[in-house]
Amino acid sequence: MCALSLADYRNVQRFIAEITATTEFSRDRVLHSLSKIFGYHKCVFWKVDESGRLHQPATLNIDHRVIELYLQHFSQRDILSPNRIPHRCSHHKVLRTKDVIARKEYEQTEYYKCLMQPFEMYHELGVYITDGNKTVGVIGLTRSKGEKDFNAGDMLRLETISRYISNAFVQYSIHEEMVKKQRILESFVDRSTHGIVFFDKSLHIHYANPVATQLSGEWLTNATEDGGDSVGRFIQSIIQGMDLERGIDKTIDLPFNRALSVHIAPYIGMEPNALHPSLYIAQMKPHLVKLATTKEVLEAESLTQKEREVLACVSRGLTNPEIANELFISVNTVKRHLQSIYRKIGVTNRTQLCYQVKSRTTT
Repeated sequence: MCALSLADYRNVQRFIAEITATTEFSRDRVLHSLSKIFGYHKCVFWKVDESGRLHQPATLNIDHRVIELYLQHFSQRDILSPNRIPHRCSHHKVLRTKDVIARKEYEQTEYYKCLMQPFEMYHELGVYITDGNKTVGVIGLTRSKGEKDFNAGDMLRLETISRYISNAFVQYSIHEEMVKKQRILESFVDRSTHGIVFFDKSLHIHYANPVATQLSGEWLTNATEDGGDSVGRFIQSIIQGMDLERGIDKTIDLPFNRALSVHIAPYIGMEPNALHPSLYIAQMKPHLVKLATTKEVLEAESLTQKEREVLACVSRGLTNPEIANELFISVNTVKRHLQSIYRKIGVTNRTQLCYQVKSRTTT
């Protein structure tokens, strides 16, 4: 039984350190490390799609004409293709051509005669990158007829490192797919007229479209809160004391006689995983609020008697000093009453208040 030598173990550790040197996985880095550390100088790293076909190759010292011919005419004739030997490559992480077909028979195939032989390639080996029992990638190594064939030591060495490559590649693929889906989603929600926010249980905002940022900023101003991350503060204020899993529906006041309907629920568009936690989606829909008439405002229970008197004066067009003189109060007291009226009625200045009173007067 062949076993790895001490030098092989050291090289395996060196290889693992190199391909995991950064958080971003790189197929090119894998191929260069195979060449530099183990002497596999001609190699290609394929992705495998859902139907088992090889695509999007990363190559090292492989003539581009070989790749073009392979994709155009020979991908279905590849002796080591996962589609040709699905059962064998699901049980063996490393296979050589001669493990699948006799040499003499191989030399008579069109695959060898028209693709491999013209480019002086003879010995071939496949390293199968798997996610469970599913093949998600293949590393193909090749040597010329004049070079030594891949031996048992190569097989063991490559089988050992295949586990680390598989793990890194699968994690990278998951992240890549999530990023792709997120970009598609962001492209869609950016065009929405509603505010849309994605966040997790720790209240980390993963994405907020421009409308959500704008509406949260308006709420922040209306709520007289301190500045900062308006979207994060808005979401925090909505869910405080609420059960996220059961969903949340609230209506929030905005300036200029508007309200904001907010619906929050678990987001089921993406499966959570180790890299991406469970997400929640907040949908924010602004709408106009019917303005109260002068009579309704004057009779509102929330206004004190003195505030009603001040509002009646405003509706007549009196200035602050004139109101103070008529009601026998100071100008500062008039201003305090006005601020209270603004807050209760949902306006931010005298102009809006006058417009509301004058334009909504009942007959």
